[in-house]
Amino acid sequence: MSDEAATQSAKKFRVLIVDDKPAMRQAFSNMLYFEEDLDIIGTAEDGAEAVKKASELAPDVILMDIEMPVMDGITATQYIKRQQPGTLIVAVSSEVRHKNSALQAGATAFLIKPFTLEEVTEIIRQKS
Repeated sequence: MSDEAATQSAKKFRVLIVDDKPAMRQAFSNMLYFEEDLDIIGTAEDGAEAVKKASELAPDVILMDIEMPVMDGITATQYIKRQQPGTLIVAVSSEVRHKNSALQAGATAFLIKPFTLEEVTEIIRQKS
């Protein structure tokens, strides 16, 4: 294995999970838990908390729900991308109508709930 390949395979992506529903945060955490290159560094229950935690934890990747109280995922994405433009944000929603707004706000990708482990990990690994 080349040094570059070894470095790439050893890279761990620091992931912040954002969703207003505790069951969804837990489901996303469980889904990603056994992926050796993904390290879940925290969770947030709304966009305002996501902005705060993104600043504190500096995640590589944020799995961002769109419809949340206090601050929605679109607004939170805009704030985070202004402060940390290199952060990969995967917007997630059960409503496809949010796709264009999420991508315009700075999300790297958009997934419809429910999504598979393969869908989310492929985005993280290809876009990072």
